[in-house]
Amino acid sequence: MKKITEKELSAYNELLTQEKAAVDKFNYYAQNCKDPNLKKLCKEAANRHQEHFNIIFAQIN
Repeated sequence: MKKITEKELSAYNELLTQEKAAVDKFNYYAQNCKDPNLKKLCKEAANRHQEHFNIIFAQIN
């Protein structure tokens, strides 16, 4: 496996931070939303960002 440079690791860290923030925000919106359709969309968005997080994380493991 190719060794990850410090710059690449920093970029991965930034991506993980952004995806984690998106997961947290969409989960918060889903929990506090009254409209069932909007709640569903927020949950789906949180799940999608969690998948992105998992994929990025897998790249550095």
